[in-house]
Amino acid sequence: MGKSLSDAFSEFYYQLIGVFPTLLFAVLIFLIIAGIGYFGSRIWERRLKKKIREPIIQIFFVNVFRWFLYLLALITALDILGLSGVLGGLIAGASISAIVIGFAFKDIAENFLSGILLAFSRPFRLGDIVEVDKFRGRVRNIKTRTTTIRTGDGRDIILPNAMLIKNPVTNFTRDGLMRYQFTFGVDTPTPTAEVRAIIM
Repeated sequence: MGKSLSDAFSEFYYQLIGVFPTLLFAVLIFLIIAGIGYFGSRIWERRLKKKIREPIIQIFFVNVFRWFLYLLALITALDILGLSGVLGGLIAGASISAIVIGFAFKDIAENFLSGILLAFSRPFRLGDIVEVDKFRGRVRNIKTRTTTIRTGDGRDIILPNAMLIKNPVTNFTRDGLMRYQFTFGVDTPTPTAEVRAIIM
């Protein structure tokens, strides 16, 4: 028994020594491609900030770029190790897990997708004064799942993005201007020039 166990350990050791160079090469390739994804996405993020004002679009494209290279690094490393079949099993398992997680976190996924739709439809921008479902204020922050507006009395209201997709949104400053309406009274014999001065 002791001899067979020793032989098994010896066989495992020699097999490990045999695949070690390939394993080391696969890990090195994975780190290189993943590193390109990480540092490249940071550089691209800085460039996008100069070209695109909407932060949601910046986050979306940066994450797509980064995770695409992460996935490419994983596929390449598994292919080098001869484990292409394992990748198919991982993708199948991930698909099933994604369905289960999707049902469990339906609201979060809904708000995330709504944030992407808001980014591309652009019904408002940072600084615009909007009203949705009786909430009115200036847009302070736009994220992938929520939008923050500040009311006239200084309150910050965090709205889920799905709410902005499902409800009518009134943008008071779409063109950079906002009209105010007010009423005042003057005596009937008041001269026109004086009324004009009061209005101004």
